[in-house]
Amino acid sequence: MGGFLVQKIHVDGQFEGISEKLDDLIIFVNVTSRNKHVPEAEQCIRTIKERVRSTINTLPFKKIPHGIFVELVYSCVFRLNEFPRCDGILQKHSPRIVKSTLYT
Repeated sequence: MGGFLVQKIHVDGQFEGISEKLDDLIIFVNVTSRNKHVPEAEQCIRTIKERVRSTINTLPFKKIPHGIFVELVYSCVFRLNEFPRCDGILQKHSPRIVKSTLYT
């Protein structure tokens, strides 16, 4: 939808079955070995967890309901997507702006 041509996908070992389905589309699927993970995805997950933990530590509550926790994670991801990434595809636009322009 965004005009990007996907040529390569890096996935964990649990997505091995997807490579057969994507062979027809000429997309290379790089599956890591069984007990390894994709470093780029793991770094992104660690960043989100760090933001969520730091936000939780600023709150004056001892327990947080599940629904509020889910919204807190959405809020952290939303704030991370407000600014363009240095190593991203587009240097001038954030992921949030690109997503909103694609669907309008």
